[in-house]
Amino acid sequence: MQWIKWIRKNRQTVMTVAVIVLMVAFVGGYGLEELLMRMGQSGKQTFATYGDGMKITNQDMATSARELETLKAIGANQLLFSKQTLVGTPDVTSMMLGYLLFGDSQIAGRLRLQLHEYAKNGQVPLSISKIDEFFTQDIDRPDVTWILLSNEARDAGIVVSNEQSAAVLRQVISQMSQNQSDPAAIIRYISNQIKVEPVEIISTFGKLLAVLNWATIVCDNENVTTAQIQSTVGRMMERIDVECVKFPSDWFVSTSAAPAEDQIKAHFEAYKNVLPGEISDQNPYGFGYMLPHRVQMEYFIILSDDVKKQIEKPNAEALESYYSSNIERYRTQTPVDPNKPDGEQITTTKTFAEVSSDIYRTIERERTQKLMQLIMKDAKDWLDENMLTLDMEKATADQLQQASGDYSQIAARITEKYKVPVAVGRTGQLSRSDLAQDDCLNDLQVQPGMNLRLADVVFAVSTDSVPQKSKIMDYVPRMWANVGPMNGGYYSQKDAKYFEITAICRVINIQKATPAESVDTEYNVAGAVFDKTQADQKVFQLKKQVTEDLRKQLAMTEAAARAEEFKQLIAASDWDKAIEQYNTKYAPKDPNTVASEAFRKLAVTSLPRQLLISDSDLARMRQIAAGNPAYMDYMKNRAVNNMLNKLFFAILGDRDESGVISETFEFKPGLAWYVTKSIKRQPAAKEDYLDNKIASAMQTNLMDTVGLGLVHFNPQNIRTRLNYTPVIIQEAQEAADAPADQASEK
Repeated sequence: MQWIKWIRKNRQTVMTVAVIVLMVAFVGGYGLEELLMRMGQSGKQTFATYGDGMKITNQDMATSARELETLKAIGANQLLFSKQTLVGTPDVTSMMLGYLLFGDSQIAGRLRLQLHEYAKNGQVPLSISKIDEFFTQDIDRPDVTWILLSNEARDAGIVVSNEQSAAVLRQVISQMSQNQSDPAAIIRYISNQIKVEPVEIISTFGKLLAVLNWATIVCDNENVTTAQIQSTVGRMMERIDVECVKFPSDWFVSTSAAPAEDQIKAHFEAYKNVLPGEISDQNPYGFGYMLPHRVQMEYFIILSDDVKKQIEKPNAEALESYYSSNIERYRTQTPVDPNKPDGEQITTTKTFAEVSSDIYRTIERERTQKLMQLIMKDAKDWLDENMLTLDMEKATADQLQQASGDYSQIAARITEKYKVPVAVGRTGQLSRSDLAQDDCLNDLQVQPGMNLRLADVVFAVSTDSVPQKSKIMDYVPRMWANVGPMNGGYYSQKDAKYFEITAICRVINIQKATPAESVDTEYNVAGAVFDKTQADQKVFQLKKQVTEDLRKQLAMTEAAARAEEFKQLIAASDWDKAIEQYNTKYAPKDPNTVASEAFRKLAVTSLPRQLLISDSDLARMRQIAAGNPAYMDYMKNRAVNNMLNKLFFAILGDRDESGVISETFEFKPGLAWYVTKSIKRQPAAKEDYLDNKIASAMQTNLMDTVGLGLVHFNPQNIRTRLNYTPVIIQEAQEAADAPADQASEK
């Protein structure tokens, strides 16, 4: 009976312990932490400081967390991620705020790739590298960020009254519910659900509006002048129609003498430190032979067709069972009267005989996928077996290489266990462009739901022994670390068939962009090769590229002679007769007998509605194209075409129409000579300016300032400008400084 007396005597203590145990059971460690905080420190313990010594207490943190939950309850997170600017483009500033307050690794992944798409499409003037730089940073706790940003807006004098906040909130709720619900009723319902008074909901939403307003003021600080608007509208709306004849130098390469060896070497030396396509006064043709950033990978690939051969084929019993279990899939609603589609409906069910072949393929596909997942799980486990003991963020590249599994040995184990062949091998040294052209590797998705491609990962791998954090979504790429399993496929020209595949890859070698050591530089650029005889055919030969470029440059002399000859024919008669005389002399009547493009039949080319792109727009295009080889090629073509149009505009001068002319000029970036027949201007009218001036002003302002959202909401910038210092770090620093201070006193 002693224990009963003890319980009676200490029942208060027992009850306290019981409450704590129950809280741990139902709420978890966070609830215990909150309870102890309130019991021991009453929530007044300082968590961090900011500004001029302002304190953030644990009670402030709890209040901040509650306010964020309130904002989430009213859909503020969705509002931030979907908000658009006045010209209908994505509001990057709002998105960044949503990421800091409500983001996680999946949201970060989706947002990052969404911004990538916007950048590639030219909707936001941001480079891929700038976007990735933002998402590789460590962000602070959302409740800390909310305290810092809301107080920053308040200290700047940006306050939204409850009346203003309520008006905006009513409008937002009406839009989200498509005017189907009463905003006041929804707010009352949310209030009852989260146990927060409506006035507090409105006040908290007002604080969010204040943060957004302050960010807009900070980022939207550009003044767009009338001259800018007129220039922009004029550039957008003014066009020219051109008629001309083009003489490309490559028409005359085969008829020109081959360059000597010393010419080839001299040409290489002149442009070996230049990237291809960099046109300048010193490099008007845009030659460049600097070798690009390249990666070499190992691959481990299994074809779905090979796995399908090893599954148990569906029998009649399995087909019937699937049909019975999924009967709703085969039922449809059709109108009794076809003339009244909205009238009475009747349920029709497809018979087993009608769908049995589809069911067979469905079961076969599901079993194939299940077996493939099992095979790849074993492969990944065996490959990573020795890496489990390593800290992947701290391990050196040498340690990762020593711990990496052997692809060939693991492939043999897989084949022995599952009777499935495995394709293993090493790629050549692939640039982004090479990888984009590989039918097999280019389509591989590391995280399909996030649209994270293999190229995004392998070109983010660092060459450093222990690299700095380079985070792609929640994935930190490392040398020798296995990537996958990844699903994809490729089309085989040989078999005239598309093959589905599952693959694991890893980067085993990285070559940074560097000038080639000699013109004789060669390296393999093969991707994933299933026919080993094709691997040797995919070799990049720098000398071949240099020679082709030089031959085109030398052939410009012949192109110039032909253009001048044609111009003289025009001067002696007219355009139609000149073309006829030229073709009679150089173009055979039977096109099948043409041995060289030098004797191609000449014709007038029409270039309708040509326009000029401003230098600032081209600069933005280059920024957007960074890290995107497909868009980079498009951007380079636009830039070259813009240079050509500048020459046409220069010929036209102040005139609206040139009439029939025969102006000849050399165009080195396009390696061609042109003879111009006519140019006609289609200028922007006053109505064009009046119709487009507002949209143009907004668009110009947006393009100048949208990138500042990434700067304003950069986590490191927030910490720095608000002088944010966690107390733990502060106390640790003071403790570290104390011995030094004592020593100096002695």
